Amino acid sequence: MIDEQTKDTLLRAGFDAAALDKAKSMLTSFRKFIDDHKDEIEALKVLYSRPYRAGLRYKHAKDLAAAIQQPPHLFHPERLWQAFEAVEPDKVKAHGGKQLVDVIALVRHAIDPNTPLAPVGMTVEERYQAWLAEQTAAGAKFTPEQKRWLDAIKDHIAASLSIDSDDLDEVPFNQIGGLGRAHELFGDRLSAILEELNTRLAA
Repeated sequence: MIDEQTKDTLLRAGFDAAALDKAKSMLTSFRKFIDDHKDEIEALKVLYSRPYRAGLRYKHAKDLAAAIQQPPHLFHPERLWQAFEAVEPDKVKAHGGKQLVDVIALVRHAIDPNTPLAPVGMTVEERYQAWLAEQTAAGAKFTPEQKRWLDAIKDHIAASLSIDSDDLDEVPFNQIGGLGRAHELFGDRLSAILEELNTRLAA
């Protein structure tokens, strides 16, 4: 007999104790892996540098993601993210781990638990909006086309951690005029803008 009349009542919501213990164990192993390899993997060298040495590139994130997924650990970024959500829910700003570059956010939080865990794309967007607000306050004005380019540059940094002038001749920039058009729009400011956005958005 199936009771279709009585409403279900939620008695308790939370993670199973065994699952929570497994998540804690995974994060302990992850932090040990990071500490054991901090002098071997380039991305870890940068993230451990004091003062922090900017310059992470997509290749660094790719190599790091490959390293953590090697046996015997087989750390998968999305599962690590879920483990942090279970163990430290107050430190996680949003679900992530699907984008390759999110491995950088995972490691940064593992090294410094006081750093909130947020997808790289979310962090870049927040910093970009803050940068735009500063530019406006300083009197800078961007045309709609310039803003379109700036948005595209921001998106590239969110996906690749950095941008160089050579990237402006690749997709999607070549579809809106490439490096030549960027120079026409921003003139001598182009190099400075790229350098500033690299530093401000992905540092």
